[in-house]
Amino acid sequence: MKKLFLASTLAAAFIAPAFAGGLSVTGGIATSSIRAGGVSASVPQAALGVSDQAGPVAFGGNLADGHGEGVYARQFSVFAGMPVTVSKSAAVTPYAEIGYDKINAYTAKHVAVGVKAAVDADPVELFGGAKVGRSFGVSGVPGAENGTYLGANAGVGFAAGSGMVQVGYDYTRLPVSAGLNIDVSRFSVGYAMTF
Repeated sequence: MKKLFLASTLAAAFIAPAFAGGLSVTGGIATSSIRAGGVSASVPQAALGVSDQAGPVAFGGNLADGHGEGVYARQFSVFAGMPVTVSKSAAVTPYAEIGYDKINAYTAKHVAVGVKAAVDADPVELFGGAKVGRSFGVSGVPGAENGTYLGANAGVGFAAGSGMVQVGYDYTRLPVSAGLNIDVSRFSVGYAMTF
């Protein structure tokens, strides 16, 4: 059942957008700094993002996956939101998200709401956002329990060729148990193209 759910979610995030027009795809590399209880590791990752818009609804998904210093880490999420244009070059998007995080044996799913903002000052684009939610299905470590899920990101893009080079930072706080969280800070560099 879990495999069917994951397969359906992947299909919705990565295949469905191809039929809506205006598909944006970002591929890149990232380094995640993972810290929990005084222990830390640096994990190189490959990152993939897709997004599209059908009518007033923007939707898409993100995946980061990698291994380093004895730590395996994967983050996956899909989102849907309603972009609001606030000026000729700026937009704000309230959105809802569901996702999954795995760090070695630790796993957690989450639902969250957030807001993204983007300013297009051609040839440069600035973007960022914040989200808050609740984890569920936390497992894999002693005393694991659900808790508050937090995230934020910021970045800049530079027009290059037919796409855009993007440099970004994002932070995620994953609840583990009462008084213990996993903090994930990820720096990424990627290239985005719209089809």
